[in-house]
Amino acid sequence: VEEPKEDEPSFLAPARRTALHVLGTRVPAFKGIYFSFSLPERSAWQRFCETPAAEKECLPGRWEHLITNPVQRLCLLRAVRPDCLKRAVVAWVENELGHALDDLAPLCLASSLRGTSHVTPILFILSGECEPSGEIQSLAADLRVDATLEQISCGPGQEERAQRALH
Repeated sequence: VEEPKEDEPSFLAPARRTALHVLGTRVPAFKGIYFSFSLPERSAWQRFCETPAAEKECLPGRWEHLITNPVQRLCLLRAVRPDCLKRAVVAWVENELGHALDDLAPLCLASSLRGTSHVTPILFILSGECEPSGEIQSLAADLRVDATLEQISCGPGQEERAQRALH
């Protein structure tokens, strides 16, 4: 690992320094940010980078007023604090969409089958917290089609199995 030069932000890992440098040289809104990490605002940036929830903090110095676009702020977090990025994206989506999606009724699998037949493939795109396999198997048993039910995960290596199921 190459040691940082004296005027580089030594508190950042080499990959983070590289990401910050790329951001500062390729995105006009971030012109000069690498230098601000290095000398004039080094200690403020170091505190920002070491705080547990950097996504909630004000940016040091003039950068709080220069980086007002939420996507640019996400880019900065991606460069220097990727561990905070997921929380920042969730907060941004909640801010943009509000809590309108919180009030959606859960999917009723039985009603989602209306208008389909035994030869209609059905694709469910699920969030990470959703695991409907048991409910699907129970519904298939109620409809007496559990013997022909085939559930296929859309992971790597499943293409051939999915193709066979469709033909």
